Amino acid sequence: MELMLKTKYFEAFTIALLLSSSSSGSLVLLVVVVEEEVVVVVEIVDNNSSSSSYSSSSSSSSSCCSSRSSSRLVVLVIVVGVVVFVVVGVVVIVVVVVVVVVVVVVVVVVVVVVVVSVVLVVVVIAAAVVISGREFVQCCEDSLDALVFKVEDIYAKLELGYDTRGFVQR
Repeated sequence: MELMLKTKYFEAFTIALLLSSSSSGSLVLLVVVVEEEVVVVVEIVDNNSSSSSYSSSSSSSSSCCSSRSSSRLVVLVIVVGVVVFVVVGVVVIVVVVVVVVVVVVVVVVVVVVVVVSVVLVVVVIAAAVVISGREFVQCCEDSLDALVFKVEDIYAKLELGYDTRGFVQR
């Protein structure tokens, strides 16, 4: 049995409840909002007999206040649904943005730490090379100074007439 009604929300819901309580079969209910009226499609499938269909339409005979209150209720439900959807969407977007920002910050920090570490290693190696090079040059200068001093000493002794056979080897 299929019943199609065009009526106010509360009347249609009451009709659907009455049909579901009076039937021994299963009930399929579809509610569609059209302007200020609600279209209700009720299909009752009876297991004992063949399916028969019944359709009826009812114009809105309720008072104006009932129509406005049901219309307001439907609008309120839609508005609450939209607000919840928007709030959940904004929360999801904010969470995604925060996660992306955190990941970017972590990647940047890791890259900075790696670059700073590499630069520090290069600076330490260069400093060690420079310091050891300076020590080597200083050692060579000291050796040359000692050699020059010795040569000058020997030359001075030769000029004075000392026997320098012990200093000079042939």
